[in-house]
Amino acid sequence: MRKYGVTHPTVQKARESVWPRPRKKLPPQATRLDPFKSLVDEMLRADLNAPRKQRHTAEQVFDECVAPGGW
Repeated sequence: MRKYGVTHPTVQKARESVWPRPRKKLPPQATRLDPFKSLVDEMLRADLNAPRKQRHTAEQVFDECVAPGGW
């Protein structure tokens, strides 16, 4: 315990089984992009039918999301 800096319960669990218990799955966390996903998705779907030179670039998509008032 002293050598590896672990507690007594951790040592007991290690003695009970060679394999550690599976960890609990955490629920997915929201990202800062979530509010804009539908807007970006809509822009990219519209670009599927647009000519190559008229498609949105990553910078244009970013600017649309950051612009005051939204898209």
